[in-house]
Amino acid sequence: MRFKTLLIFTLAVMAAVVTTPLFAQKTKPGNAPKIVNIVNFIRDIEPRDANITKDVLYQTVVNQIALMKQYHLGGTFCYSTMP
Repeated sequence: MRFKTLLIFTLAVMAAVVTTPLFAQKTKPGNAPKIVNIVNFIRDIEPRDANITKDVLYQTVVNQIALMKQYHLGGTFCYSTMP
């Protein structure tokens, strides 16, 4: 059962990789869209360095949001409480 599922998944991924260029919209190099999505990983604690406090982590997020607003960039924030 596991092999069959893995085989189907592998074939689906291969089909997607092969057919994607066939349906991709042709654009001139200078007119290609610039799509940016910044992914920010937010941690509640940083166990590797005692100097990085919760306040430092909070200010980092505040600065990231300010930069994204300044440059009109979209983004996603992923929050983790586990080290």
